[in-house]
Amino acid sequence: MPFQLSNKPTFKYKVKVKQARDAGKLEEFEFTAEYKRLDQAAIKDVLALTSEQIFRKITEELWVGWVVGEIKALDGSNLEPSAEGRAAMLLEPGVPQALMNGWMDAVFFGPAKN
Repeated sequence: MPFQLSNKPTFKYKVKVKQARDAGKLEEFEFTAEYKRLDQAAIKDVLALTSEQIFRKITEELWVGWVVGEIKALDGSNLEPSAEGRAAMLLEPGVPQALMNGWMDAVFFGPAKN
């Protein structure tokens, strides 16, 4: 397949969240995160930040949403991308780390092969 340049302001990428569940087992969940698309100069600027600053940049600025229907609220309804939804997601153990790992994978490595 030929490479196609993109002028879209965002891109979507599957992220995996691991959380401890009953019986001490880790369960893996997946959802599609949406991130702002950066050019190479902006990516370089992000990488010049400290680890903590990179973490905040990704979770507070570069992560802009998710695919509706892939995340459920506490009442079982679809969690909509909103300020409240983002805040709830960032409180969930493993989600902020998954968002950071997802952005790094998407920008530098691509999905891992089995």
